[in-house]
Amino acid sequence: YTILLEAKGSFMRKWELGIADASKAICRTLLEAKQMVPKDSLFKDDVFDETCEMVQDRNYVKVIKDIARLIIPSAR
Repeated sequence: YTILLEAKGSFMRKWELGIADASKAICRTLLEAKQMVPKDSLFKDDVFDETCEMVQDRNYVKVIKDIARLIIPSAR
């Protein structure tokens, strides 16, 4: 899955050329909008890099499964 992502220009690690201007613009737009971060989310700023590294070498199904748990609320 890592090779497929990289072939499409998506990297799950820091890239030596930095972040593309278009990606920065999208991120800026998202950051300026009000965002709700669930309690104990792995998307908190302090653990986001660790989350990306955690899923970096996993296959597609495992990445989708792991990330879905983080962004879709439990039915409980």
